[in-house]
Amino acid sequence: MKPTPPARYDSTAQVPSLDLKPVPPQGLLTAHPEAGTCLPRRRRVALPGASRSSVACARAHAVDALREWQVDDDIVEALRLIVSEFVTNAVVHTASRTIEITVSVTATEAIVTVTDQGLFGTPIAREARPGEEHGRGLALVDTLATRWGSTPLADGTQVEAAVTLPEQMAGAL
Repeated sequence: MKPTPPARYDSTAQVPSLDLKPVPPQGLLTAHPEAGTCLPRRRRVALPGASRSSVACARAHAVDALREWQVDDDIVEALRLIVSEFVTNAVVHTASRTIEITVSVTATEAIVTVTDQGLFGTPIAREARPGEEHGRGLALVDTLATRWGSTPLADGTQVEAAVTLPEQMAGAL
């Protein structure tokens, strides 16, 4: 069995069966009218691109971070599904060596970003025909996310989705 390359992770939390190494945190100050200036919370992990187990690890990474930051359960579930879709697409449709997943929370929204090394093109939500087993994932993302989109990179594609935090939570993090 071929060994899995080590993942990079910027938290002390562990993802089962992966050798995790620290990643320096990235933080930019943002301003929120009611909360003043706050530091966004951000976690990043890089997982093997050719492994379907990366999907489950990415979901666990996102859920652990969001729960630690006390994000509302409905938003955690929405982002868990979005991470699952984005990472599944990267694993299935690209030949990426690694896939990087970033989960962050600002004063007003929770965001997930997935970067792969594939040149698959711009993902587009489409309507699946009855009986099709695939093709509904990005339509689900479109329904769950407040905003989402993709950016072609020189060496891959980056997809990002955000969900607006409820008013009582916005700025409280």
